[in-house]
Amino acid sequence: MSTSDLEKIREISAEGGMTRGQKSVLIALLTTAVVFFLFAPIMTLKVIVTIAILNYAVNVAYKVYIMCHTSGGSAILTPLPEDYEYPVYTILAPVRGEEAIINQLIRNLMNQDYPHDKLQVFLIVDEDDKKTCQAAEEAHKPFFMQVVVVPDSWEGPRGKPRAMNYVAKHGMIKGKYTVVYDGEDAPEPDQLKKAAAAFELYPHIDCFQAVLRWWNENQNWYTRMIALSYANNFNSMLRGLAATGGIFPLGGTSNHIRTRVLVSLDFWDEFNVTEDFALGVAMALAGYKCMILPSITWEEATTNFTRQAKQNSRWIKGHTATAIAFTKDPIFLARKLGLKGLLSFYSVVFAAHPAMIAAPLFWAMTTLYALTSAGIIREITPSFTFYMGTLCLLTNAVFLWTAGLALLRSGQFKLWPWIFTLPIYWVSVLTMGSLKAVYEVFSGRLYYWDKTEHGLVHRKEEHTVAPALVVALGDD
Repeated sequence: MSTSDLEKIREISAEGGMTRGQKSVLIALLTTAVVFFLFAPIMTLKVIVTIAILNYAVNVAYKVYIMCHTSGGSAILTPLPEDYEYPVYTILAPVRGEEAIINQLIRNLMNQDYPHDKLQVFLIVDEDDKKTCQAAEEAHKPFFMQVVVVPDSWEGPRGKPRAMNYVAKHGMIKGKYTVVYDGEDAPEPDQLKKAAAAFELYPHIDCFQAVLRWWNENQNWYTRMIALSYANNFNSMLRGLAATGGIFPLGGTSNHIRTRVLVSLDFWDEFNVTEDFALGVAMALAGYKCMILPSITWEEATTNFTRQAKQNSRWIKGHTATAIAFTKDPIFLARKLGLKGLLSFYSVVFAAHPAMIAAPLFWAMTTLYALTSAGIIREITPSFTFYMGTLCLLTNAVFLWTAGLALLRSGQFKLWPWIFTLPIYWVSVLTMGSLKAVYEVFSGRLYYWDKTEHGLVHRKEEHTVAPALVVALGDD
């Protein structure tokens, strides 16, 4: 890749929201729709419905395509030689409002069965978060762990990317590989060793995403639905995207990346509340490859409707910011991705959430027509799009089937009886999250970080992956 192209990728950011050109195109489209609706309302509705159904159809078709390739995309590891010299590994653990679980996080990171003299761990806290700062400073920490306080004077919206960039851009990262963990994370003890082996065995792969699972997945219906969604995402969707070379949306945690790749991309976009997702797209533009790491990081699932709707709204808002950022120069995007890459970008980045918002409406229209033969639905829907839309809705059964296969891969058999309630989750939580995200985007809160609260549920011993390793403790 040329230096100028890489520099252009480094400059891509959601900062400032839409450009004047993007706003002009959006206003022109909305104005055209309103004018045509005033003079030909039925024809205008037909066009809108057709576009929405075609968008949904492309999204569904691409998902079916990548799900047919889920047998690949996950690293197959063999043990490294006993005399292998493990490289320095950097762990970034940004925490905010997490004073209640600081000690838990320290224990979980101490569990890593990796040479401690080759570990570099940063607990990153904001200066204005006094309680977390105090808890982190007072906690007993091993010699390889230090607290970094991000001063209020450091520019950028409050959030994970700002905190991590403070460490990265001050040259503190010394590891050959870097991984990000959240405050509630409990990675399997051998995860870093597996990641190091994966980098060694797959020199052409630049990032390995560990599988995220919830230790409280069977707590209630909401946690089961989140667990089902994650099982489908990590054991089907991401595996298929990795195998087909599609845009790979990184998870917010447990993404193991070659540090030189982070440096080349200028780290994270501070103006995107899903900086992980944006980084995945930037890596695709730069030609970097991602794969699934066969290792689990255990997390705490949100436990009720309100918290999950907030989390989903942040994801959707971040995906919207990513779409805005990477389409500021559509010609450059098309040149770097090519036709196949553009299809992946369209489906993964651009079309996924509009399809999610439209899906409940399509379900309602199809159900209403089936029950009442409502003429207005037939009137505003051309025949071919009506049947195409109905077919797309029926293919949601395919997603239930792939969710079942994902459960087989992960061994989460207790979730099987709950698969058929997933559509209820999609309609309720995801729709509410989508509406909240739309409101925040249009009300100027594109960078607002609606943080998920952790430490609300006591972790039971049976969920612990492995006993803690004994390490020498000392002050920083």
